[in-house]
Parts: sequence; C-alpha cells; structure tokens
Amino acid sequence: MHSGRFALLGNAGVLRFAQNDKQGQGQGQGQKQRKRQKQKQKQKQKQKQKQKQRQKQKQKQKQKQKQKQKQKQKQKQKQKQKQKQKQKQKQKQKQKQKQKQKQKQIPFGDDK
Repeated sequence: MHSGRFALLGNAGVLRFAQNDKQGQGQGQGQKQRKRQKQKQKQKQKQKQKQKQRQKQKQKQKQKQKQKQKQKQKQKQKQKQKQKQKQKQKQKQKQKQKQKQKQKQIPFGDDK
C-alpha cells in the first residue's frame, strides 16, 4: 500500500544522494585546484628567490670587478710615481755630471 507521496519522497532521496555525490566530486576538484594553486605559488616563490640570488651574485661580481679596477688603477699610479722618481733622479745625476764637467773646464788661473 504505497501512496504516491512515498514514491516521490523515495525519488527525492535518490536525487539528493546523487546531488551530494556530485557536490563531493566538486569538493574534490576544488581541493585539486587549491593544490595546483599552492604548487604554482611555490614555484613562483622559488623563481623569485632564484632571481634574487642571481641579482645578488651579479652585484657581488660587479663589486669585485670594481675593486679589481681600483687596485689596477692604484698599481698604475704607483708605477707612474716610481717612473717620475726615477726620471728626477736621472735628471739630478745629469745635472751633477754637467756641474762636474763645468768645474773641470774652468781654469784655475788665467795666464793672459
């Protein structure tokens, strides 16, 4: 003795069960999407970190190059100073030699 109402309720229960099942699948897909998003975010963060590291390395290299250039410039300046000193010494020696030669040429007494 089933009434029409009972059958409708039974069908409704089956429909509800099917809807819940679909919602459960939807939740599973939502979780998958969240996982994918998290993975993408992690990848982006890793990429950013790598970029930062590369930038730091480049900066360090630039600093090292600048330091090397400064050292080279200092060395060049020192060499120039040494050369100047050598030239001055040579000039002094030449002047001394000239003075000695002049002294040799000057007669002690004039016989005129």
